[in-house]
Amino acid sequence: MKHDKSKSKWEAFNEENDHPVEEGSVSEEANESSESKLAGELEHPDYTSLEEKLTESEQKAHENWEKVVRITAELDNVRRRAQRDVEQAHRFSLEKMITTLLPVIDSLEQAIQLVDKDANAAMYEGLALTMKLFVDALAKQGVVQLDPIGMIMNPQEHEVMTMVDSPDAEPHSVISVFQKGYRLHDRIIRPARVVIAK
Repeated sequence: MKHDKSKSKWEAFNEENDHPVEEGSVSEEANESSESKLAGELEHPDYTSLEEKLTESEQKAHENWEKVVRITAELDNVRRRAQRDVEQAHRFSLEKMITTLLPVIDSLEQAIQLVDKDANAAMYEGLALTMKLFVDALAKQGVVQLDPIGMIMNPQEHEVMTMVDSPDAEPHSVISVFQKGYRLHDRIIRPARVVIAK
């Protein structure tokens, strides 16, 4: 009797709250969902689909490897280029300053040529010594003076002003220098202006 009363109260409660529950319905739904999950977990892909996935993965890995190799090569090139640019900047940083000093050297050379050695020996010696100190200081910075008298004309280093008949000189050899040239390391700052034999 008590069991029937409690059962009827439970049914009444469910009807009032619109929750009709049949005995065993909750556990059956739970069982069905757990069985479907287990079935999904237990299903294994077949060999061909696994092989396709493996092939795709290998292709992606190969593509990524090629990208890494390409990017590494590009980075090495950029690094080398930057290092070369820095080295060039260090080597040739003095070029502008040396170019501005060349007219001073030219003036000293002209003064040495105009001074009479016998009448003004002390002045001549002072100018020659100053010129030597100037050229030596430039040489310490990698600057070489080009004074090509007697050499065969080199278009990389010499600028021909004129050609003159000279039976004693070898053809295309430099017989006179109007203006000396200068080279910084392996770069010509200013070519020597010369007169060559025909």
